[in-house]
Amino acid sequence: MDESNLVNGKPVYYWVDVKDATVPSDAGFVALVNCTNITVQHVELYNNGHGILLALTTDSMVALNSFTGNRVGVGIYQSSRNTVSENYIFNNGVGIEVGDSVENEIVGNSIKENNGWGIRFTGSQRDNIIYRNNFIYNKVTDGLQVSIDKRYGPGLGNRWDNGSEGNYWSDYATRYPNATQIEGTQIGNTVFYINENNQDNCPMLTQTVIPEFSSTALVVILLTLVSIGSVTYKRKLTKN
Repeated sequence: MDESNLVNGKPVYYWVDVKDATVPSDAGFVALVNCTNITVQHVELYNNGHGILLALTTDSMVALNSFTGNRVGVGIYQSSRNTVSENYIFNNGVGIEVGDSVENEIVGNSIKENNGWGIRFTGSQRDNIIYRNNFIYNKVTDGLQVSIDKRYGPGLGNRWDNGSEGNYWSDYATRYPNATQIEGTQIGNTVFYINENNQDNCPMLTQTVIPEFSSTALVVILLTLVSIGSVTYKRKLTKN
């Protein structure tokens, strides 16, 4: 795709069959198709269908980015051995969507106030590991901030902890009011149950510290979201 195409005034990077490269930080949209060993860092991706899309992509790193106001913040499809780490994923339809993918690592992200689920798994998926993330006030559906598509059974066993640390869940105390801390470890003594094949055995009682994204960038993004909301509201008033 011609990189002269723009989204939010910034270039579109739609890469196919690319290896061993870094996506420029001025990206407005990123799609990686059949790519290997790609790095995506320090990018602000907002108000898109997908903030970033990985399809048939392996051994790549998505880290230290901001995803806000997208239908899906991070989409991973038929991809494996990728790492999604230390990203700020806020106010999307779905924070992270993983479909038909295996052996991906989702670690140390702030997954906050997304209007659908924090993470949604679809299709056949297994052996993905999800730990040290903060799941904070994402929309709760069927009692959970995360979703595993029931049409494909309970999932084939993703891991929600690394054996010593799991994830921080903002609704943990509400779901398990009798849970207590294990010997000063900041780990809850009650497993966070998702379904029979998926549970967080080491739920964290305090949030993971995640590197701050540029404060200026966050202000710009939030002001953009507020502006869009204001325009939408005014249009509704005009129609009425």
